[in-house]
Amino acid sequence: MRKWLFPAAALLVVAAFGVFGWVNRQTYTDITSQPDYLESFAVAEMPEALCVPACQELRQTLPDAPVIARATATAGMEPEFGCYRLGFRVEEVYAGEGLAAGEEIWVNRLSHGLIVGREGERYLECGFVNLPRQGLEYLLFLSQPVAAVGGRQVFPFKEAAMAAPVPLFCYEDIPNVWVDPDGISTYVAYSQVAANEFFSTTRAGLDAMERLKADMLARYPR
Repeated sequence: MRKWLFPAAALLVVAAFGVFGWVNRQTYTDITSQPDYLESFAVAEMPEALCVPACQELRQTLPDAPVIARATATAGMEPEFGCYRLGFRVEEVYAGEGLAAGEEIWVNRLSHGLIVGREGERYLECGFVNLPRQGLEYLLFLSQPVAAVGGRQVFPFKEAAMAAPVPLFCYEDIPNVWVDPDGISTYVAYSQVAANEFFSTTRAGLDAMERLKADMLARYPR
């Protein structure tokens, strides 16, 4: 009889958690369904002390990315648990195999996205580079595809091991401003920098990102 006690108890625990999750799910709010939902989020600006050396490092390592392509942003951010993905249509492939112009792909970050804290605080973690604007062309540095969703290959960004800007550069000129953080944290209201391409705490940090972008676009022109 005892040999059935543990499996039965485990089953009851699993069932209890299932009911708890279902009940609480009824109270969840789909934040992304709200108009301009990102306006209520904060975003991190990259400190100058980290930004300048990171951009210097990326200048050396990005050309070795497994996949380098120019692509048009076709879909906004689609948040998933612990990450998000972005839709693109490939226009030109500069490096890598198994990808062709005209192909629709997903690009994602594997460990970041939208974070909502216990006290209601909201953070957009996008790697110090703003989300792409639909209809504009971007230079992408990617890793090998990891899956396929809805008939599209999914490519993670080729991100550095250290803190560094996500390798996503718009072919258009986008002005950037900085906001002095209030306190120790470098988070600022997303609404204050929503028109930016890059996020940094100083003009020097933004200059480093803009120089990196210029160098990469010159190396992979459209």
